Formats: sequence, C-alpha cells, structure tokens
Amino acid sequence: MILKEIEMDLPYVREGVQELLSEADTQLDYATNWKEKRRKFQLSTRCMTAMIERIIPRIVTKDCWKILIECVERPFRNEAINLLGVYCVQVPFDIKCFWEMRSQEKKAYTIRKIREALVTIAQNDCFDVTEIALACDEVVKNDYVNEWYWKKPIKSKHLSAQVKVSHEPEGAHLYVVFRDDLNNVQEEKHLVSDLPDERAYSKYLGKLEWISDGTVKLTAKSGECFVAAYEYHGGE
Repeated sequence: MILKEIEMDLPYVREGVQELLSEADTQLDYATNWKEKRRKFQLSTRCMTAMIERIIPRIVTKDCWKILIECVERPFRNEAINLLGVYCVQVPFDIKCFWEMRSQEKKAYTIRKIREALVTIAQNDCFDVTEIALACDEVVKNDYVNEWYWKKPIKSKHLSAQVKVSHEPEGAHLYVVFRDDLNNVQEEKHLVSDLPDERAYSKYLGKLEWISDGTVKLTAKSGECFVAAYEYHGGE
C-alpha cells in the first residue's frame, strides 16, 4: 500500500452527566454537541497534516494507507491498531488549551503530537516512519509556514503571474503573485479565502489567464471568476 493521508481526529466524548443513553439519544448528543467541534478540530489541524503529506516522498507500506491520530485526554491504549489499512494511534491532547492557542502555537502543538504518534507506530514495528519524522523537521525548519504555488507562472509582456495557496489553521487563502522579468515579486493580491481543507479551496483552482496588460483572472471550476490587477511601471 501507499501511505496517502495523515489525519488528526477528536473522538466523541459525552460531556456533562454520564447517565446511560439509548443509541438514538447518543446519536442526537453527538450531532448536537460534538460533530461541529470535531469538524473544527480536523480543519484546525489540517494545515500541518497537509504540509507533511506534501513533503514526504512516496512511502510504500505493507498494510497502511492512512494514519489516524486520535487526540484524547487520557489514552487507553499505547499500540497502533490497523483497521482496514488505517493505523489508529492515540496521543494525549489538551483540547481546551488548544482552542485558546494562537495560530503558530496550534501548528507547533500539532506537529508535537504527530511526532508522539510516530513514536508509537515505530515502537509497534508497523512501518518505517523516518521520512515522516524528517518531514516534521522540515515543517519546523520552515517555521510552520504552509505555502505553495499552484501550477507554473503565466507570462505576459513584462510580468508573470502565479497563484499562491497559503494554508492556515483558520482558513486557506489564495493570492496571485506578480513578478517582473527578473523574477522579483512586485505585488501579491488576495483572490479568495475558504475553509482550510483541500476539498474546500481546490474548487477555485480552475484556470488562471491574462485578460489585459497587468490584469489576470482566476476562473473556478464552477465558472466563478476572481480578478486581480497590477499596474506595471517598468520600461518597455
């Protein structure tokens, strides 16, 4: 198998009085009190897991295509469990503290917990996690900045333009970056923002094109358009 995904998860925990609930009431409690919190957590940590996935090389494993890191207050197991190719690992996680952290702190805490999960996987002799650990090192080296460019630049007479994706815990932001003939950045213009998840922002990555001197248009897959312009002051 090929390792394709790393995900942080916030398993369901009932809050408040712990009386027994029927299956229907449990489902209602989850939908009312936990589902949104779980989704928010997955989005807030996706910035770092996506960056690691982009950095690591192709990793071939015997029986794992995904690592699922369950973030719990008190882990009740210290082994990695394989469920249909998904290695489930538990790590201790202070969720209340996490919500109060600033963006940079959330990134650092997420990477720290991923490292702890890798230790468990390695101790259970599941597969070699060296490349993932090196990717974590690279994330730290880059000061947790998850930015990347979509496709190659498109060129006009004096400028080039390229879409930059900036992925943060709170959201993903798309910019167009204008460069001169010497590849110096002249200006960045914000195009659109969405949830910090590839499934949310990838819908905007349709086609980038020049529509006039200094003006580009990003056409989303839906046909929606976003325009950005830069006034060129260089020589002919």
